[in-house]
Amino acid sequence: MNVLLVADDLTGTFDGAVPFAPYGVHVLTRCRGGEDLCGLEPEAPVLAVNAETRHLDMEESARRVREIVRWGIEHGARVVVKKTDSALRGNIGAELEGMIQGAGGGCVHFIPAFPRMGRVTRDGVQYVDGVPVAQTVFGDDPFEPVTESRVSTIVSSQASAVDIFEVGLDDVERIGSEGIAVYDALSEDDVRLRCDAVLKHSHCALLAGCAGLSSALAQILFEAGTGPATLDVQLDSFDPNMLVMCGSVNRVSADQCAYACEHGAPAPELPLDAKLDPGWVDTEEAASFIEQTVQTWSSSPVTVLDNSERFTRELIEGSGRVWDVEAIRSAVASCLGSVTARLVRAKGNCTVLVMGGDILQTFLMHMGIVELSIIGEPLTGVVMSEFSSNGAVVRVISKSGGFGSPDLFISLQEKLAKQAGKGVLV
Repeated sequence: MNVLLVADDLTGTFDGAVPFAPYGVHVLTRCRGGEDLCGLEPEAPVLAVNAETRHLDMEESARRVREIVRWGIEHGARVVVKKTDSALRGNIGAELEGMIQGAGGGCVHFIPAFPRMGRVTRDGVQYVDGVPVAQTVFGDDPFEPVTESRVSTIVSSQASAVDIFEVGLDDVERIGSEGIAVYDALSEDDVRLRCDAVLKHSHCALLAGCAGLSSALAQILFEAGTGPATLDVQLDSFDPNMLVMCGSVNRVSADQCAYACEHGAPAPELPLDAKLDPGWVDTEEAASFIEQTVQTWSSSPVTVLDNSERFTRELIEGSGRVWDVEAIRSAVASCLGSVTARLVRAKGNCTVLVMGGDILQTFLMHMGIVELSIIGEPLTGVVMSEFSSNGAVVRVISKSGGFGSPDLFISLQEKLAKQAGKGVLV
C-alpha cells in the first residue's frame, strides 16, 4: 500500500479514489475506526476508506480518522490523504487534527482547490466559479450550510490544539512545520507543484484536499503521463438505460432533474411515506411502484426519481411527524437507499446513478456490499463503479450534488449508450 485515502462519505471516497483507478485501488465502503481494518491486507497500491464521519460530531470524527491513519502508517503507507469536500462541508478541522494525532505529529498540507471544477483558493478564501463559497448554493444548503469562505477560519473553529498557517502562491511549503498548512492554488499546476514538493521532502506525507489533489498525486506517484487516457472496460452485459435516484437538495441537482424531464425522461413520483417511513418498501403500494418503475427503466434511456424538493416544517408536521432536521435527513437517506436496493434487485443487470452520499451508503448497505471496484470516470466528476449481486452486474454511477451542467444526465446516458454498442466504455 503506497497511498491511504480517508474520506468522510461514500461519494467523496469514490471521487478521491477514481484518479488512481488505472493503477489499482481497493475501496472499503464503510469503516468506523482502526478496529474495522484489523486483518485487512490491501492487495492494491491505494486503499480508499469511507470513514462515515460527515454527520458525526467533531470528537468522534477525529477519533475515527486518528485510528485509521495510525493503522495505515503502521502498515507502510507513505502517503496519507484526507479527502475533503471541495465546498468545505463536514468536520474538516477536527479530522485534520485527528490525522496529525494518528501520525504522531507533523504537518498536514491542505490544498482544498479543485481548479478543473471551478474551485480555487485565493488569499486563503475558497471560491466556486469566482464566488466565495459561502455566497453560493452551498451557503444555502438546508442541512450543511457553509457560512464561512476563509479556509483557515473554518479549520481553526474545529481544530483547537494545532497551529494553522496560510500559504500563498509565492510562499514556500511548510516542510517540517507542526500543524495545518492551508495552500492557495489557482490551477492544476499549482496543486501538482505543491504535492511534488511535499512528497520530495516527506518520509510519510500527510496531505488533504479534494479530487483535484488525488489527480495530482496519481500523476506524480504512478508514472506521470503513462496511465491510460481512456477507460477500456468490457461491457458485454452493459445496459445503458439509466435510473437516476436524486437525493440531493442542491439547486444544481434540481435543475438537472428538471432538464431531463423536460427532454422526455419519465419521472415516477415517490409518495411522502416512501421517503420518511422505512416500512413503506414492504407495502403493496411499494411493490406496484417498483414493478412499474422497473418497466419504465427498461424502456427509457433515462428515468428520474427526483427527490430534490426541500422538506418544510409545515409539510413534516402536517404528516404527523416531529420536525427534526437530522432525523429527517437520516430517515430520507435510509428510505431512499432501501427503495433503490429494491429497484436494483428487481431489475438485475442495470445502471443506476445515485446522488447523495448518504443514500448511496444505505443503498449499498441494503445490498450487502462493503467492497466494490471502481471502473473510472465517464465524465468529469462522475464516477462509475460496479459490483455483482445474485449473478447480476450492477454499475453504480455517483456524483456530488453541486456541480455539472443541466444536461448532465442526458449527455451521460448518450455517451454510455454509444460506448455500450462498441462493447467498451471510453
